[in-house]
Amino acid sequence: MKLNVCFGILILLISCKSNPSDKNVLANKEGASPALKPVTTAVVDPGQFPYAVSVKDLHQQSKQSSDILQKEGKPTVLMFWLTTCNPCAKEIRAIHANFDQWQKVVPFHLVAMSEDREENFNDILERTRTEQWPFETYWDFNRNFGALMPGKLNGFPQTFIFNKDGKLTWSKRGYLPGDESIFFEKLKEAARS
Repeated sequence: MKLNVCFGILILLISCKSNPSDKNVLANKEGASPALKPVTTAVVDPGQFPYAVSVKDLHQQSKQSSDILQKEGKPTVLMFWLTTCNPCAKEIRAIHANFDQWQKVVPFHLVAMSEDREENFNDILERTRTEQWPFETYWDFNRNFGALMPGKLNGFPQTFIFNKDGKLTWSKRGYLPGDESIFFEKLKEAARS
């Protein structure tokens, strides 16, 4: 049976092979090269920054992490959080309270990436609206980042700092009051690396 299937595929491939005497339908009358050029796109390694993960913005429009994370010339902070996580809320409030001041010292790009389930999407909207976060917020609706990030996002919050070249320079899991000071020092180190 396997031999018959392989033989059938081989016959199909041979019959689809173009005949050199066939006319090139894309070429113009003078026999010039086809007017259509192949489209080339950058291939992003799904396991490397800026990753290749489909996420949604707060309007539920699909975005690619490779488009939203890559901000040349400055460090990127990727914070993973849940609406049901108290330490997440505390960390985000602490960073929000210092955000503008820190930006004056070290310009950086911060993305708060929710790992909430679909039933909590309205809670994501409510949190960001009432707290008026000055940083970008997205929803990892398929929870794809869990398989890509070091530690597999085992516990929240988790914060990752990448330097301007996309190299991971620091990460941590959990939050205790005062961690934001360590975060800021690590952010300055990332800006220098």
